[in-house]
Amino acid sequence: MLKVLAIYPAFDCNINEMAVVWARLCERGESKCAVVTNISDTLKANIAKSSRETLDNLEIHRFVAPLSSGKTLKQIVDIASELRPDVIFCAVVHNLPIARAVQRTFPVPICLHTEYFLDTNYGLRRRAFLGLKWLRPIVHKWYRANILSQCQAVLCSNPEEFIYLNPNKANNKLWYLPWPIMNKHLIRSYEQRQSNQVVYIGSLSQGKAVTRLVDYLLALLKEFPSFEVVIVGPKIDRTAYRAIATLKQKGKDQVKLLDRCSKEKALDLIASSLFVISPGKCLGWGIIGDAWVTGTPVITAGLHYDLADGGNCILAPDVRTFLCLFAKLKSDKCLWTKLSEGGLASAALHDVDLVATRLLECLMEVLQKPQIEPQSLQISK
Repeated sequence: MLKVLAIYPAFDCNINEMAVVWARLCERGESKCAVVTNISDTLKANIAKSSRETLDNLEIHRFVAPLSSGKTLKQIVDIASELRPDVIFCAVVHNLPIARAVQRTFPVPICLHTEYFLDTNYGLRRRAFLGLKWLRPIVHKWYRANILSQCQAVLCSNPEEFIYLNPNKANNKLWYLPWPIMNKHLIRSYEQRQSNQVVYIGSLSQGKAVTRLVDYLLALLKEFPSFEVVIVGPKIDRTAYRAIATLKQKGKDQVKLLDRCSKEKALDLIASSLFVISPGKCLGWGIIGDAWVTGTPVITAGLHYDLADGGNCILAPDVRTFLCLFAKLKSDKCLWTKLSEGGLASAALHDVDLVATRLLECLMEVLQKPQIEPQSLQISK
């Protein structure tokens, strides 16, 4: 049985997709995993109910203090001492220093999981490239090299990087891990949907194109006064607070806002809607997956992830196109059914069991790499 120490910013099997994957892998008896994580989840406005949770071959340790704090780091090393891991799994780049600190005590491979890696549009803060677009690819190359020097493998969940970019840039350390879609749900027919309701579920921020989302929704409410908008998710930055305040001010009683709800309630809201909006040209994979698994068509502002125009979504890059496509979707049952079926087919490719199997394959392959030399870990690169 493969023993894994996993480091996560948040981990709750009720709401986090990768948490469900680990639970499934451990249930199958193929892995024993100890997870260290924060007790609060900013992106989902959730605070876990317990600091310690034990499931089949899975122990979850949640901390109030930052994982990088001295006291917490010592506790993480103690947890690793009890587990004696074969591999350290690190979710998100900013947790790499924690993984490296544990690796200096236990010289086992580090496997990093990230949504984006090769795409130069992501990963860097603006100040890193001084706001100069021409400098960004150069700095990003250094950024990737620095990450690769600190781990033995990178699992990336952005399929476009393996289609349009060259994974060999990562020195054979980069592998694709599909982003999981959790929770199968009762599929409602076209006739069972609420044709005057649109739902958005997920965190709201500039990075997730909250301004474009509000522009689309305000145009919809103006064109169709009987429409109702339901938004569930925390506001992450000032752009989101301003945009949602504008939506509420102009939409008035047509707009319902919630910070959070249960996963089952979220899926039920999506499953009862005629469609969902994916406003960004990146990120937002959660609502796309939830729409697909409930057979709900997606209208997207940009093609990314596994979105395919006319297959599992329709593309609306501007407000005018959005309104035209919505009107068409509302009146064309054949189009609605085609998109619904396309989404269900895409969801099947991201099934939790398939992702769990692929994750195990990747981890076993990591273990086939050359052993880590303890002396090479004394100086952090």
